[in-house]
Amino acid sequence: MLADPTFLALKAGLATLVALALDRLTGNPDHLSAAFVAVLCAAPTVLIGLRRAALQLLGSLVGGVLGTAVALAGVPSLVGVPVAVALAVWVMLSRAALAYPVAAFSVLTVGLIPRGTPTETLVVRLVAVASAALAGTVVNLVVSGFSYRNVFERRLRRAEAAVRARLACAAEGPTALQPGFQLLAALDEELAVALTELRARRSV
Repeated sequence: MLADPTFLALKAGLATLVALALDRLTGNPDHLSAAFVAVLCAAPTVLIGLRRAALQLLGSLVGGVLGTAVALAGVPSLVGVPVAVALAVWVMLSRAALAYPVAAFSVLTVGLIPRGTPTETLVVRLVAVASAALAGTVVNLVVSGFSYRNVFERRLRRAEAAVRARLACAAEGPTALQPGFQLLAALDEELAVALTELRARRSV
């Protein structure tokens, strides 16, 4: 919401490049997972990127372990994969809701795209996600590190403009207030993360 599209697109492209390069260095064959997760880890600020990377690693581990367990138990994929997906989604929704899609995707990867034994497939998946998380984090640190003040000033200006626009619509009646309040709630959460990161950076 507060991210500059061009800035975030640059980060996503660089993160993909670094993830694929790490894949080549490690000999990991799961290029799709590495590239896709790297894009997800690219974020407007470093702290948001670290949180996304942690969620990707957690979801991949939970989903991968469940998918591997079902495969090792010899359950047919037509039954085992849906059951493991359901379990992975349930676990993540009760622990880290934002990570449930990647947990489900890990089950699908392990169950439907085997790379050797189930355990070997799990290792391939986790290496790919770890490479992607590292790639996204490095890009977030390097790119944002050179323009940190500009990043936060730009995000603050976007927040102010969005709030003014929504409040101006309040005169249209109650129906215009709901999206305005939803925006304020989203902005509050994003700015709280930004403030935490700014304080941490100043204390270093």
